[in-house]
Amino acid sequence: MKKLLKRRKKGVAILLVAGTLLNLTACAVSAGERQNTTEENSQKTDYSATISYLEYAGIEALPDSDNVQTIKIAYGYAAYPLSYTANDGSVSGYDVEILKAVDALLPDYKFEFVPSAGGDDLLLGVQTGKFDGAVRNWFQTEERRQIFSFPEKNLGLSVTGITVRTEDVEKIYDFATLSKAGGRLAPVDPGDGHYTVLKNWCAANPEFAWEFETGQVSNSADKFAWVAEGRYDASFGLEVSFNSIVKAENGSAHQYDGKLSWVACAAIPTYVIFSADDKAVADAFDSVIDQIWDSGYPGVLQENLYGVNYIGIYGRDGLGFGN
Repeated sequence: MKKLLKRRKKGVAILLVAGTLLNLTACAVSAGERQNTTEENSQKTDYSATISYLEYAGIEALPDSDNVQTIKIAYGYAAYPLSYTANDGSVSGYDVEILKAVDALLPDYKFEFVPSAGGDDLLLGVQTGKFDGAVRNWFQTEERRQIFSFPEKNLGLSVTGITVRTEDVEKIYDFATLSKAGGRLAPVDPGDGHYTVLKNWCAANPEFAWEFETGQVSNSADKFAWVAEGRYDASFGLEVSFNSIVKAENGSAHQYDGKLSWVACAAIPTYVIFSADDKAVADAFDSVIDQIWDSGYPGVLQENLYGVNYIGIYGRDGLGFGN
């Protein structure tokens, strides 16, 4: 693993993006390394190995105050390694464990985790008052800032990337190489955080003069099929989606396993969202999250769940190389 991380450090290229909502880092690591990491992560299923912040830091949770307020936070119950409900009924995942750590340090708040199928239902649930907050690898966008309360500080770092045909992985491994190759990117949903990432990259790199298609796709497996069959040359999205739809034996696009490869190309800060009426809890989150980051726990947790400490490579905000 140390060798893997050293090679990744050498391959990361920093991109200074326009705007203040998102920072991202493009990477140019070797194709073989990308494939190895994807395969390793897809086999990471040892839920019992997750260590809590309290165990890691060797501390006890602060007792609840007399006026403790319960905050219902929705999470995706089948979104490993971000969040999941294990067979024994326990709730875990990177996002959930970080919030458990925050909860342990806030005597005036108690987080109650509510399972959900995920997706836009989480956002709608917070917007309508069904939930007080939600966590699902959220990126910040201007539209979301107008509707929800975001903490100023991130809880994690998401590495997202592009899916390409395996035969093309040496020449197409990030936005720049896709553009140079004249490749076509499958439509990106304007309502998705990935749209903001890509828009900011294009604004920061006008020399590529690259236009990309927008649009919603009802079946997420379609984009993988379009790339495999040559209609498009890449699809932009999370590795967890690639693993569940293509790598998994029961995935709806598993027939393309081997023909397609997922390549990391952007590192983006992620946030928990709260309802517009819950700015106080967002501020409370900000008051303790640095303590958790400074302990090193997020990197250890990501190593445990993802198989790679991306935080150690990219830094907390996605703009560093780590140590």
